[in-house]
Amino acid sequence: MQPVKLFIIPLIILLSFTDSITAQWIKTATIPHGQIRCIVFKDSSIYTGTYGGGIFVSKDNGASWDSINNGLTNKYIKSLSISGSSIFAGSDGRGVFKSTNNGATWDTINSGLRDSVILTLSFDNILLFAGSLTHGVYKSSDDGSTWAQSSNGLTNTTINVLTVIDTNIYAGTWGGGVFISSDKGNSWSGVYNDSMKSKFISGIAAIDTNLFVGTLNSGVLQNFPNQKKWKTKNTGLTAAAVYSLLANNKILFAGTDQGIFAILQNDSTWQSINSNMQAAVIRTMAVNGSYLYIGTDTGILYRALSDFILPAYVAGNQSDLPSHFQLDQNYPNPFNPSTTISYTVKEAGRVTLKVYDILGREIQTLVNKDLSPGRYKADFNAANLSTGVYLYRMQTEKYASTKKMILLR
Repeated sequence: MQPVKLFIIPLIILLSFTDSITAQWIKTATIPHGQIRCIVFKDSSIYTGTYGGGIFVSKDNGASWDSINNGLTNKYIKSLSISGSSIFAGSDGRGVFKSTNNGATWDTINSGLRDSVILTLSFDNILLFAGSLTHGVYKSSDDGSTWAQSSNGLTNTTINVLTVIDTNIYAGTWGGGVFISSDKGNSWSGVYNDSMKSKFISGIAAIDTNLFVGTLNSGVLQNFPNQKKWKTKNTGLTAAAVYSLLANNKILFAGTDQGIFAILQNDSTWQSINSNMQAAVIRTMAVNGSYLYIGTDTGILYRALSDFILPAYVAGNQSDLPSHFQLDQNYPNPFNPSTTISYTVKEAGRVTLKVYDILGREIQTLVNKDLSPGRYKADFNAANLSTGVYLYRMQTEKYASTKKMILLR
C-alpha cells in the first residue's frame, strides 16, 4: 500500500509519575501537607491550596510542586479564585490574600471584611464574592481592594459554597440550605429549604436547568422547582458525605468520603469511578481542558474526561447531538500495551480510525463503518509492537484529524 503522507513528529520524552502508566488515575508528585482544599488553573500552571501547607504551584502538570507562600501569613487555605491576572486565596483565619505576580508574593486585602475566616470565593466576571464563617457574603467591585457585606435575606450566615450559574449566584450554607441571588448579591432568597433532607451544603452544580447540591450527610439532592422541593438522587451513591460537586457537559461528579462517583444527567444510578485510586476522601474537583483533577487528603490525581463518556447521545434527541467532529488524545499516553481513543461524530456517515507507524505505514484499522452522531471509544492493543511513536487518524467525508501516541515499555 502507499504510505500515508503525515507530518513526522519527533519523540518527546515524557515525565512519568509514581503510578503505573497504565493506571486510569494518574497521581501527581507529592505535595507537603497534602490535604488539598482547592485547585485552579492559570495559563499553563496548576495552583492548589492546602490546609496547613499554604499554596503550591506546578508548571509541569504535577511532575513537581513549588511552595509559594511569601507574604501568606495563614497557610490554611480554603479557596482559590482567578480574576484576570490576579489570584485570590481565602484563608482560615487571616481573610483574603491576593497575588498579582503568579503567586510569587501575597498581600492581605481585608478592607471592609468583618470575618477573618473565608470559606469560599467566586467570581462572576465583574464582582468578586467571598463567603465567610459568621458574617455571610461579601462582595468587591475593585478586585478585593474593598469589601462590602452582601447578606440581605440570608437566614444562615455560614457560607460554605458560592457558585455562579448564568446570571444567578447560589450560596450554600452550613445548616441553612441554599439561597439564590439574581441581583449581584444585593438580596437573597431561600430555595425550598424546608424540603431539604440535609441543609449542610458542600457543593452546588447545574446541568442545563437541573440544579444539584451535595450535602454533608444526605448525599446529593436535586431541585424540582415545579414541585417546589428537593429530592435525593442517591441510587448507587454509597457515601452520604459529599465534599464536592462538579458538572461537566452532561455528567455530574460527586467527590465523597468514599471516593468519586459519576452520573449522566438523566440517569438514575451513580457509578463508582474509583478504579486504581487509593485515596478515599475527595475534597475538591476541577476541570482543565480535557482532564478532571481531584484533590484528596494525600495529593492530586487526574484523569481524561473521555474516560467518563456514558451513552450521552440518544437518537432522536436533537438537543443532545454533538455540534462538531472531534478526535481526542488517547488515554493513557504513554501506554503499555493498551490505550483508548475517544472520538465524536457530528453527522451520520462512514468513519475510519487507523493507526500508523511514524513513517506513515498502516498498522491497524480500528474503525471502518457507518456511525450515527454520538461519542465513541476504540481500544488499541500494541502488544506486538515495539516502543516508539505511533500516529492515529480519524477520517470522515467532512473531517480528518491525526494525533500521536507513545508506546513505552
